[in-house]
Amino acid sequence: MQNIICVGILISLLSGCGLLETSPMQITTSDTDSSSDRVAGETQDRIEAPVFNAGQKWTYRRVDLWKNRETERFRQDFILPDNKLWVVRWNILNSDNQQRMGSVTGELFDTKFHSFADASLSGQYQPLSFPLSHGKTWHFKYSIPSKQLSVTQTATVEGWDTVNVPAGTFRAMRVKHEGNYSARTNDWSWMGRISETYWYSPEAHRIVKREYQDTNGEGEIWDQWRDELVEIEL
Repeated sequence: MQNIICVGILISLLSGCGLLETSPMQITTSDTDSSSDRVAGETQDRIEAPVFNAGQKWTYRRVDLWKNRETERFRQDFILPDNKLWVVRWNILNSDNQQRMGSVTGELFDTKFHSFADASLSGQYQPLSFPLSHGKTWHFKYSIPSKQLSVTQTATVEGWDTVNVPAGTFRAMRVKHEGNYSARTNDWSWMGRISETYWYSPEAHRIVKREYQDTNGEGEIWDQWRDELVEIEL
Protein backbone atom coordinates (compact mmCIF):
# COMPACT_ATOMS: atom_id res chain seq x y z
CA MET A 1 0.00 0.00 0.00
CA GLN A 2 2.77 2.45 0.81
CA ASN A 3 4.16 2.27 -2.74
CA ILE A 4 0.76 2.91 -4.31
CA ILE A 5 0.31 6.01 -2.17
CA CYS A 6 3.71 7.37 -3.15
CA VAL A 7 3.38 6.79 -6.88
CA GLY A 8 -0.11 8.30 -6.94
CA ILE A 9 1.22 11.46 -5.33
CA LEU A 10 4.13 11.68 -7.77
CA ILE A 11 1.94 11.30 -10.85
CA SER A 12 -0.55 13.95 -9.76
CA LEU A 13 2.19 16.36 -8.71
CA LEU A 14 4.36 16.12 -11.82
CA SER A 15 1.43 16.43 -14.21
CA GLY A 16 -0.04 19.73 -13.07
CA CYS A 17 -1.96 19.91 -9.81
CA GLY A 18 -3.40 16.43 -9.95
CA LEU A 19 -5.22 16.68 -13.26
CA LEU A 20 -3.68 13.61 -14.82
CA GLU A 21 -4.28 10.67 -12.52
CA THR A 22 -4.29 7.69 -14.85
CA SER A 23 -6.10 4.41 -15.26
CA PRO A 24 -6.09 1.98 -18.21
CA MET A 25 -8.33 2.49 -21.25
CA GLN A 26 -8.97 -0.04 -24.03
CA ILE A 27 -7.27 1.92 -26.82
CA THR A 28 -4.23 0.64 -28.70
CA THR A 29 -1.71 3.32 -29.59
CA SER A 30 0.82 3.48 -32.38
CA ASP A 31 4.52 3.24 -31.62
CA THR A 32 6.64 6.38 -31.32
CA ASP A 33 10.38 6.68 -31.55
CA SER A 34 13.23 9.15 -31.44
CA SER A 35 16.62 9.24 -33.09
CA SER A 36 19.68 10.79 -31.51
CA ASP A 37 21.38 11.37 -34.86
CA ARG A 38 22.32 15.02 -35.15
CA VAL A 39 21.10 16.74 -38.32
CA ALA A 40 23.99 17.80 -40.57
CA GLY A 41 24.64 21.51 -40.26
CA GLU A 42 22.47 21.94 -37.17
CA THR A 43 24.18 24.68 -35.19
CA GLN A 44 21.56 26.02 -32.79
CA ASP A 45 22.88 25.15 -29.35
CA ARG A 46 21.20 27.82 -27.24
CA ILE A 47 17.44 27.92 -27.07
CA GLU A 48 15.69 30.88 -25.48
CA ALA A 49 12.31 30.67 -23.77
CA PRO A 50 9.44 30.82 -26.27
CA VAL A 51 7.00 33.72 -26.52
CA PHE A 52 3.39 32.67 -26.04
CA ASN A 53 0.19 34.25 -27.31
CA ALA A 54 -3.38 34.01 -26.09
CA GLY A 55 -5.36 31.37 -27.92
CA GLN A 56 -2.52 28.90 -28.45
CA LYS A 57 -3.44 25.30 -27.64
CA TRP A 58 -1.59 22.02 -27.12
CA THR A 59 -3.33 18.65 -26.92
CA TYR A 60 -1.57 15.63 -25.38
CA ARG A 61 -2.30 12.00 -24.69
CA ARG A 62 -0.90 9.81 -21.94
CA VAL A 63 0.08 6.21 -22.71
CA ASP A 64 0.51 3.49 -20.08
CA LEU A 65 3.80 1.85 -21.07
CA TRP A 66 2.99 -1.36 -19.21
CA LYS A 67 -0.10 -1.94 -21.36
CA ASN A 68 0.61 0.29 -24.37
CA ARG A 69 -2.79 1.92 -23.94
CA GLU A 70 -3.95 5.50 -23.93
CA THR A 71 -5.25 6.47 -20.50
CA GLU A 72 -6.16 10.12 -20.90
CA ARG A 73 -6.25 12.98 -23.42
CA PHE A 74 -6.08 16.60 -22.36
CA ARG A 75 -5.74 20.07 -23.88
CA GLN A 76 -3.94 23.12 -22.49
CA ASP A 77 -5.31 26.49 -23.67
CA PHE A 78 -3.19 29.59 -23.01
CA ILE A 79 -5.59 32.33 -21.93
CA LEU A 80 -3.69 35.43 -20.76
CA PRO A 81 -0.30 36.46 -19.33
CA ASP A 82 0.22 37.19 -15.63
CA ASN A 83 3.69 38.72 -15.23
CA LYS A 84 6.10 35.82 -15.95
CA LEU A 85 3.28 33.31 -15.72
CA TRP A 86 0.45 32.35 -18.03
CA VAL A 87 -3.09 31.46 -17.08
CA VAL A 88 -3.77 28.09 -18.69
CA ARG A 89 -7.08 26.27 -18.96
CA TRP A 90 -6.87 22.48 -18.73
CA ASN A 91 -9.57 20.45 -20.48
CA ILE A 92 -9.88 16.70 -19.90
CA LEU A 93 -11.08 15.51 -23.30
CA ASN A 94 -11.11 11.79 -22.66
CA SER A 95 -10.41 9.60 -19.65
CA ASP A 96 -11.11 6.15 -18.33
CA ASN A 97 -12.29 7.88 -15.17
CA GLN A 98 -15.79 9.02 -16.09
CA GLN A 99 -15.84 11.56 -13.25
CA ARG A 100 -12.99 13.41 -14.93
CA MET A 101 -14.48 13.50 -18.42
CA GLY A 102 -15.07 17.08 -19.52
CA SER A 103 -13.56 18.66 -16.39
CA VAL A 104 -11.95 22.09 -16.79
CA THR A 105 -9.55 23.82 -14.39
CA GLY A 106 -7.33 26.91 -14.48
CA GLU A 107 -3.62 26.83 -13.60
CA LEU A 108 -0.58 29.10 -13.70
CA PHE A 109 2.26 28.13 -16.05
CA ASP A 110 5.86 29.27 -15.41
CA THR A 111 7.49 30.28 -18.72
CA LYS A 112 11.08 29.77 -17.48
CA PHE A 113 10.70 26.23 -16.17
CA HIS A 114 7.55 25.10 -18.04
CA SER A 115 5.99 23.90 -14.82
CA PHE A 116 2.59 24.48 -13.24
CA ALA A 117 2.09 26.19 -9.88
CA ASP A 118 1.02 24.02 -6.95
CA ALA A 119 0.18 25.66 -3.63
CA SER A 120 0.84 22.41 -1.75
CA LEU A 121 4.42 22.31 -3.03
CA SER A 122 7.52 23.48 -1.18
CA GLY A 123 10.25 24.26 -3.71
CA GLN A 124 9.68 24.08 -7.46
CA TYR A 125 9.52 21.35 -10.04
CA GLN A 126 11.67 22.34 -13.06
CA PRO A 127 11.14 20.24 -16.21
CA LEU A 128 13.12 22.78 -18.26
CA SER A 129 15.31 25.76 -17.41
CA PHE A 130 15.73 28.36 -20.15
CA PRO A 131 17.92 29.11 -21.91
CA LEU A 132 18.62 25.51 -22.91
CA SER A 133 22.05 24.55 -24.22
CA HIS A 134 23.75 21.24 -24.87
CA GLY A 135 25.44 20.03 -21.66
CA LYS A 136 23.61 22.37 -19.29
CA THR A 137 22.69 20.84 -15.92
CA TRP A 138 20.62 22.03 -12.98
CA HIS A 139 19.50 20.59 -9.67
CA PHE A 140 16.22 21.10 -7.85
CA LYS A 141 14.30 19.85 -4.86
CA TYR A 142 10.65 19.95 -3.95
CA SER A 143 8.40 18.40 -1.36
CA ILE A 144 4.80 18.06 -0.28
CA PRO A 145 4.97 18.58 3.49
CA SER A 146 1.40 17.43 4.06
CA LYS A 147 2.21 14.10 2.39
CA GLN A 148 5.75 13.75 3.84
CA LEU A 149 7.11 13.36 0.32
CA SER A 150 10.49 14.81 -0.79
CA VAL A 151 12.09 14.66 -4.24
CA THR A 152 15.61 15.55 -5.42
CA GLN A 153 16.48 15.59 -9.14
CA THR A 154 19.27 16.53 -11.53
CA ALA A 155 18.46 17.58 -15.10
CA THR A 156 20.88 17.45 -18.03
CA VAL A 157 20.42 18.76 -21.58
CA GLU A 158 21.72 15.88 -23.69
CA GLY A 159 21.31 17.04 -27.30
CA TRP A 160 19.05 16.96 -30.34
CA ASP A 161 16.72 14.16 -31.39
CA THR A 162 14.21 13.68 -34.18
CA VAL A 163 10.96 12.81 -32.41
CA ASN A 164 7.87 11.25 -33.97
CA VAL A 165 4.58 11.88 -32.14
CA PRO A 166 0.95 11.96 -33.35
CA ALA A 167 1.23 15.72 -34.03
CA GLY A 168 4.12 15.13 -36.45
CA THR A 169 7.91 14.96 -36.59
CA PHE A 170 9.94 17.52 -34.62
CA ARG A 171 13.57 18.34 -33.95
CA ALA A 172 13.67 18.46 -30.18
CA MET A 173 16.22 19.02 -27.43
CA ARG A 174 16.37 16.02 -25.10
CA VAL A 175 16.48 16.77 -21.35
CA LYS A 176 17.12 13.87 -18.97
CA HIS A 177 16.08 13.91 -15.30
CA GLU A 178 17.43 11.47 -12.72
CA GLY A 179 16.69 11.55 -9.01
CA ASN A 180 15.17 9.94 -5.97
CA TYR A 181 12.30 10.41 -3.59
CA SER A 182 11.58 9.62 0.04
CA ALA A 183 8.11 9.22 1.50
CA ARG A 184 6.53 8.44 4.81
CA THR A 185 3.13 7.56 6.24
CA ASN A 186 2.13 6.92 9.81
CA ASP A 187 3.28 3.31 9.53
CA TRP A 188 5.83 3.22 6.70
CA SER A 189 8.78 5.04 5.21
CA TRP A 190 10.49 4.17 1.92
CA MET A 191 12.62 5.53 -0.92
CA GLY A 192 12.66 5.09 -4.69
CA ARG A 193 14.13 6.35 -7.95
CA ILE A 194 12.63 8.65 -10.59
CA SER A 195 13.75 8.83 -14.22
CA GLU A 196 12.22 11.24 -16.72
CA THR A 197 13.06 12.39 -20.23
CA TYR A 198 11.63 15.49 -21.90
CA TRP A 199 11.85 16.47 -25.56
CA TYR A 200 11.42 20.21 -26.13
CA SER A 201 10.72 21.52 -29.64
CA PRO A 202 11.36 25.21 -30.46
CA GLU A 203 8.97 24.79 -33.39
CA ALA A 204 6.14 23.64 -31.14
CA HIS A 205 7.14 26.03 -28.29
CA ARG A 206 6.46 23.21 -25.83
CA ILE A 207 7.52 19.76 -24.75
CA VAL A 208 6.38 17.35 -27.47
CA LYS A 209 7.17 14.12 -25.64
CA ARG A 210 7.83 13.03 -22.07
CA GLU A 211 8.65 9.62 -20.62
CA TYR A 212 8.35 8.86 -16.91
CA GLN A 213 9.41 5.91 -14.75
CA ASP A 214 9.70 5.39 -11.01
CA THR A 215 10.45 2.54 -8.64
CA ASN A 216 8.70 1.37 -5.50
CA GLY A 217 10.23 0.79 -2.09
CA GLU A 218 11.66 -2.57 -3.20
CA GLY A 219 13.47 -1.03 -6.18
CA GLU A 220 11.09 -2.50 -8.76
CA ILE A 221 9.68 -0.43 -11.63
CA TRP A 222 6.23 0.74 -10.59
CA ASP A 223 4.83 3.46 -12.85
CA GLN A 224 5.95 4.07 -16.42
CA TRP A 225 4.11 6.17 -18.96
CA ARG A 226 4.58 8.55 -21.86
CA ASP A 227 2.96 11.88 -22.81
CA GLU A 228 2.81 12.75 -26.51
CA LEU A 229 1.74 15.87 -28.39
CA VAL A 230 -1.34 15.07 -30.46
CA GLU A 231 -2.33 18.46 -31.87
CA ILE A 232 -1.08 22.04 -31.77
CA GLU A 233 -2.72 25.38 -32.57
CA LEU A 234 -0.27 28.31 -32.73
